[in-house]
Amino acid sequence: MKATFFTRILTAYSIIVLVLFVVFFFLSMRAVRNYYRVTVERSLADVGAIACHETLTLLTNAAPAQLQPYIRHIGALTQKRISVIAPDGTVLADSEGDPARMENHAARPEVALALRGMRGTALRRSETLKEPLLYLALPLYDHERLLAVVRVSTNLGAFETFLADLRGTMFLIALVMAVLALAVIFVVSHRWSKPIELLAQAARAVAAGKLDTKVYVETRDETAALALCFNDMVARIKSSLDELARQKDELHTIIVNLREGLLVLQTDGIVTVCNASFDTLAGVAIKRGAPYWESIRMPDLMELIERVLAERRHVQRESELNGRHLLCSADYAASAGHAVIMLHDISDIMAVAKMKRDFVTNVSHELRTPLTSIKGFTETLLETASPDTRRYLDIILRNTERLTYIVADLLRLSELEHEGFILECEPLDLKELIETVVRTFEKRMADKGLQLVLDMPAAAPLTGDAFKLEQVFVNVIDNAIKYTGQGQLRIALRAEPQQFVAVIEDTGAGIPAKDLPHVFERFYVVDKSRARALGGTGLGLAIVKHIVLLHHGTIDVASEINHGTTITICLPRRAPAPHADMNKE
Repeated sequence: MKATFFTRILTAYSIIVLVLFVVFFFLSMRAVRNYYRVTVERSLADVGAIACHETLTLLTNAAPAQLQPYIRHIGALTQKRISVIAPDGTVLADSEGDPARMENHAARPEVALALRGMRGTALRRSETLKEPLLYLALPLYDHERLLAVVRVSTNLGAFETFLADLRGTMFLIALVMAVLALAVIFVVSHRWSKPIELLAQAARAVAAGKLDTKVYVETRDETAALALCFNDMVARIKSSLDELARQKDELHTIIVNLREGLLVLQTDGIVTVCNASFDTLAGVAIKRGAPYWESIRMPDLMELIERVLAERRHVQRESELNGRHLLCSADYAASAGHAVIMLHDISDIMAVAKMKRDFVTNVSHELRTPLTSIKGFTETLLETASPDTRRYLDIILRNTERLTYIVADLLRLSELEHEGFILECEPLDLKELIETVVRTFEKRMADKGLQLVLDMPAAAPLTGDAFKLEQVFVNVIDNAIKYTGQGQLRIALRAEPQQFVAVIEDTGAGIPAKDLPHVFERFYVVDKSRARALGGTGLGLAIVKHIVLLHHGTIDVASEINHGTTITICLPRRAPAPHADMNKE
């Protein structure tokens, strides 16, 4: 049976009271006994002193015949037994017996002490009277010579009877007091333990979900403060749980109504959360509380999940599932120890993008013929035109050529974005390719007074599409020269274990920080008026980025106003896959 606070208090205090009463009872009885013995010993000492005085006189005056009558007389007067014992243990006189018939007393403990010059006492039971006797022996000296030992004794039987009666009375009193004390302890323990029991009952009720439980105590001590704190704590818990329930309902509503598929996994692959949209997009009912591989059989999706659980970082890829084009993204929440997988249906977006690409391609193809005709007729008219008419025809021709460049870039970009586009990869030397491109711009750089700095290794062998890579460096170097008024152009090529890094750095006007994230977007130009004046189409860097991505490389731009621009291109040494599998960003 589990001990309660009340029973522990009651038991502890009851044991303390009982121990105290028992100790008090035995100590008091011992004190009474010791006090009575000391009193009796003093009385015996007084009687012995009187007997020693006269005995000394009789023994020194050589009147031993008078000793026996005297001892009997003193014993009768004092109601004590008095004995006179010679140094050899022989009894010379005794108030209650015949000395001649008495045995030698030298071995008696009290007599032995007295014979050694000390006062001897002893308490022992008389074999004759069957009662306890207290003996006191005093040495009797004549100057320094021991004459005899005077022993005085008294019967303690009456005292033992009195002590037994006193013991019973004190035991009864102690018992009554103990009962009263236990009653008081019971009441006090109950009063002290009641608030604790109320708090325990309330705590059990709260643990069972009864959050409306309150505790009220009548005391004004620490338990009252504890009860108030308990009530406040329960109120706060109830408020927090209500808020959590509300947030949980809101989160559940959001998850249920998400059009995107949501899947949450533990680190061991157990499914904890999965909404209906994920079931629909995955084409299978996901089992909650079970490993994901019991339900998911799509290789692309399984590979994505395995990567995010193994690498614990963001992973993203596009995939075809059940006739839909899905963007699968996964993140690992380290704080919660869960992986979150999202499926976005981008079929409509991809369809629109394809429609736009097809539209641009078709329009570009359709524009080529009329633009060619306009350019041809304009050139023909220029041969016979008057000076006033020539000015207008020059404007027409210049804008026609700009439109032709835009159409050509659009067709080139559409070609790169086409799903069936294949790179014509072959071994090449990137250093030689860059040097070839640079030679085509030597006259333009000389005309503008630009200094060319080349920092390239002896050779840079890699596998790639030479024509497309040449377009990359033509566009980048052309932009660097075009937007640099004076200064220098630096081209560096660095070899790394897995890739080559090409850096094209100019000292031109630079690009504002707000425009840097958009420079690779199609038709995006930083300075539109200057771009038109220089003949820019806004498609060059978009084409460059597509070609670099087709080679599984990366391209970055860094710039600062009035301090120039730096383009960094990283190309892997290994040959890319023979199809346009671009990393989507």
